[in-house]
Amino acid sequence: MERVQQEQITVLAKKEIIDVITTMPTGGYAYAVYKFANLSREEVEAMLGVKLEETRVYQEAKQEGREELKLELVPQLLALSMSMEDVGQLLNLTIKQVRLATEQESSTST
Repeated sequence: MERVQQEQITVLAKKEIIDVITTMPTGGYAYAVYKFANLSREEVEAMLGVKLEETRVYQEAKQEGREELKLELVPQLLALSMSMEDVGQLLNLTIKQVRLATEQESSTST
């Protein structure tokens, strides 16, 4: 990373290299997370020279968080006497996803 930052290369090429590093496969990603674990988002952004919100890994994590939240809301909405169909429509989930979320909630609470 330091070499990429110091090299006299175009901004586009630098961004592409950094994107490769920040979106590396799981093993490399785990290493990067380990190395950056004690840094704030602002510190990582300054070090990489990019906004993390613009990286694919950030967007994927954000989407995963949204999906997890939807699944966590399923049992609560069903407890409010909403039908599975209404919950699915409200959260943009299939009936199968609603059922799976309900089953997972049942298995973790027992």
